[in-house]
Amino acid sequence: MATARNAHAAWRAFAAEDAEGASELAGVVAGMLERFGEDRRTRDVLSWVEATAMAAGAAQLYPSPRDDSFR
Repeated sequence: MATARNAHAAWRAFAAEDAEGASELAGVVAGMLERFGEDRRTRDVLSWVEATAMAAGAAQLYPSPRDDSFR
């Protein structure tokens, strides 16, 4: 359905601008995509959330040497 594809595209554009905001909306978007049978787009949203969370976790585990809190 075009509406679901448009929602996914809009969410992707939002994610490029505001990762935190996109993370907050990801569950709603993934749920809607799932209801419309958009399995590939649902997996895309969930994969993005997982990758973003892993990247944030890695940043916390391995702070930049330039980060003063590391010392």
